[in-house]
Amino acid sequence: MSTHSHPHTPPHVIRQDLIAVFLCALAVNALAARFITRPGYMDAYYYFGGALQLARGQGFTEPYVWNYLSQLAPALGEVWRGGPSHLYWMPLTSLVVAPFIALAGADSANAALFRAAQIPLIVSASLLPLLSYAIAVLTTGLRRHALAAAMLTVFSGYYVSFWSNTDSFALYGLTAGGALLVSALAAQHRSSRGCFAAGLCAGFAHLTRADGLFVFLVALWALKHASLHDAPPLTAPASRLTNLPITNYLSLTFGYLLIMLPWLIRNLIVVGAPLAPGGSRALWLTEYNDLFNYPADSLTLSRYLATGWGSILAGKGWALKTNLSRLIGEQGLVVASPFIVIGLWRLRRAPLYAPALIYFLLLFGLMTFVFTFPGPRGGLFHSGAALLPFFFPAAVVGLDASVEAGARFQQRAVRMLAARVSPGLSRLFPAWQPERSQPIFAALLLLFAMALTTFVFQARLVGPDWRNPRSAQVDQAYAEVGDWLAKAGDRQSVVAVNNPPGFYYFTGHPSIIVPNGGPEVLLRAMTDFGARWVVLDVNHPAGLASLYHLPASEPRLTLRAVFADDANEPVYLFELGPVP
Repeated sequence: MSTHSHPHTPPHVIRQDLIAVFLCALAVNALAARFITRPGYMDAYYYFGGALQLARGQGFTEPYVWNYLSQLAPALGEVWRGGPSHLYWMPLTSLVVAPFIALAGADSANAALFRAAQIPLIVSASLLPLLSYAIAVLTTGLRRHALAAAMLTVFSGYYVSFWSNTDSFALYGLTAGGALLVSALAAQHRSSRGCFAAGLCAGFAHLTRADGLFVFLVALWALKHASLHDAPPLTAPASRLTNLPITNYLSLTFGYLLIMLPWLIRNLIVVGAPLAPGGSRALWLTEYNDLFNYPADSLTLSRYLATGWGSILAGKGWALKTNLSRLIGEQGLVVASPFIVIGLWRLRRAPLYAPALIYFLLLFGLMTFVFTFPGPRGGLFHSGAALLPFFFPAAVVGLDASVEAGARFQQRAVRMLAARVSPGLSRLFPAWQPERSQPIFAALLLLFAMALTTFVFQARLVGPDWRNPRSAQVDQAYAEVGDWLAKAGDRQSVVAVNNPPGFYYFTGHPSIIVPNGGPEVLLRAMTDFGARWVVLDVNHPAGLASLYHLPASEPRLTLRAVFADDANEPVYLFELGPVP
């Protein structure tokens, strides 16, 4: 379905455009990667650490615990050195990155391994604009729309700071966005092969992020929707039986299970359920920091309801307000957001957009009213990457529609003035020709996207001189703590810390997250997991504020050293119990 009457873009021109767009995206993402010298935040450290374990032959294990939602303390008398990995975050990012780490030499320095880990993610991010191009061509057929949408994806604002890091952004954009497109095409053409391909893409999307499950459900909906509106007649010939809906459903499901079934079986073996319990427990958070409660079985429906409906609704209201603002800024590039809304409305009946629109509404609802605290804190941002290849073509369609509406308004205004004042006024204000203005406005929108991308990237990742990458706030302190422990002869004790995957990256020590709560909760977690040390920085739970400001206030924790983070805030190293 097209929104314009137009000649089709020749295939050789499309191929040339795709090559040019890919090379441009590759240059932009490679340049961005130059300034990203290490993972820098929890998620990215986690996926890198998982890939490192795989590359070193350790399988799906992790020597750190970043939340306790799916983790069990070791049995009495056992020494904890790690546990099963990817019980909350899904494994595909680590799986894709691991071979590149192995090729670089898994025992090399982490800085060099991180550069190797960036390679597949740079390529993945550079393929995403091609998806935007394809969606625009298939929807409107206009080369101008396709090029503009692709370049908006290249300069995608806040996302450019994350595409080439060891996180799930680029892979989820490709797999989930591709699944939404392929499922729409398969439903439109009633193709079993297309359904199988859509199932594969949905499986990869779920293997990338837990909410990829909903991509599979949306693909099922797309088939159901198509079967209701385009069912074959009862007298269809036998040659069409393979295209009946049941065959398509089976093909879609088979493709999905081909990717996901091994992982579901692994979880069943490891934790006794195909899906780890972390996701369901996250439903009952009463604040974001509940994510780090210990033990996690305290997160229950009854505890959640005990906070009262006033508090629950206030949380939903905060999430709604936050997600709307983030949607405008992160997926909408600020000024492009109204044009995206207009474009989505105009494309609401386009067959290729039906699954994407359903997924958008489902995702926004889940990340606002179900996962109320993780959603605004990054869930919507991560999963929203799949919407960019649909949003940016819609933005160009909406911009064109706005220019056309402006031209009609100008013509009506001139006619009214001419009728009331003087007929000669119409010669002073010639009719606005939108077909000439639309490319200019699209170029201005792209220039704004480039400026926003540059500003955000500089503010987040590089200093004002564009030469020295900024480090994460506590990274340097972690390295110093590791050096201190090594000099003290300790290279393997468990450490409680604010960012366990990051601490492991710098020190190699097994580590657990400082739990949400006061000293008693901290001491219980340290005792259960056999932690000897705790690193406390400025980003600590409210229950440990007194310990942070008065380091001698807990007699069971002895202050051994003081370091400083990049903001010159103190970072304390405590030891549990008396020194032998």
